[in-house]
Amino acid sequence: MIQLDSGAVRKVFSLSGAPVIALGDFFTSPDDVFLAFGKETPSVDDFVLDADESRKLACSQIRREARFYSRPKKESDKESKETKEHRRNGSADVRRSRDQNSPVYPASVTREFDIHNKIGDGNFATVYECRQKSTDKWFALKVIDQTKCRGKEMLVRSEVEVLQRMRHPNIVQLIKQIPSPETEELYLVMELVPGGDLFDAISQANQFSEEQAADLMTDLGQALAYLHNEQRVVHRDIKPENLLVVPETQFDRMRLKLADFGLAVEVREDEALFTVCGTPTYVAPEILAETGYGLKVDIWACGVILYILLCGFPPFSSDNSQEELFDKILAGQFEFMPPYFDHVSVAARDLIEKMLQVDANRRYSAQEMLEHPWMKTRCASPDSAMSMSTESMHFERKPTSSQSNTDSATSSL
Repeated sequence: MIQLDSGAVRKVFSLSGAPVIALGDFFTSPDDVFLAFGKETPSVDDFVLDADESRKLACSQIRREARFYSRPKKESDKESKETKEHRRNGSADVRRSRDQNSPVYPASVTREFDIHNKIGDGNFATVYECRQKSTDKWFALKVIDQTKCRGKEMLVRSEVEVLQRMRHPNIVQLIKQIPSPETEELYLVMELVPGGDLFDAISQANQFSEEQAADLMTDLGQALAYLHNEQRVVHRDIKPENLLVVPETQFDRMRLKLADFGLAVEVREDEALFTVCGTPTYVAPEILAETGYGLKVDIWACGVILYILLCGFPPFSSDNSQEELFDKILAGQFEFMPPYFDHVSVAARDLIEKMLQVDANRRYSAQEMLEHPWMKTRCASPDSAMSMSTESMHFERKPTSSQSNTDSATSSL
């Protein structure tokens, strides 16, 4: 309900000035912002946002996105060449959650665990909190609906095989798997990380200082250095939703754990992958170009995440179409847009540029990322606490070029 000082709402306009006549106009309008008026006459100045209003509304595209996955027409990922007979954007996966009203679990699960609240869902799976009866310890139960994986069974097998190998403090641990012959679901008992995910943290934060961002990127970099160097595994879906947050009450600061290995695969040193997959905002250009890719697609996604942490919106976005977004990624052009980057150091910008190199051969590795001077000098001291404002940074629109100064720096990679 809206209460105006001037009385009842008599007129509503979109930000672009179009009158709202019917309820449906709210949903068909290209605008996300609307202005309400009482008896007063609207003025042109009412539709011009000041700097503070622009900042609060400016930064969109940090939103939850479904990932895509499309197999090459030739069966193997190990081919030296890839056909272009399938669409570059792949096939979108439909996200559906398990029916909470009548969940049915096999005896092999209920004998050992009490199942509680749903805490997440994905393309093929739903995640619940569960308590182990014998120890009273809490875990996360990932329920994979194998009926949704027809033709993609290898993704499930690969995820389980990769998780069984992972032993790192910044990677979520698989405790055990529980097969269920009587159902078409697979049950994975995982480490429970109670702090939500980095997407939620970004949405709730007013800003991350460079020290806070460096701490978070250190956790991510260490997870990827282990994944790439010791396990030869590429994650292929690095994004804030897949970075779980360990609350700072358990440590001296907020910590991250990498999760969701549904697209992870082992890759040999001389091998190139060609499967088109990922999440649009974070996907690397070589995946879209279908020229073959390797471990460094994860580093590209790290560059996108660091950019978001420091300003609140991604370096590549489009209000028009996914195809336009992909074209921008392939071109590798982005701006350190003022005033959002006015406070960001040259060293931080340099690291972002090193991670967002279109040429994967010039792009940083996970180890080089960790050894960058900004990472070493900006990490908070052990006794420093993480502090974030609760003002939302989950904005509805990325700033347009008209909102930025003419001297904005463009990075062409």
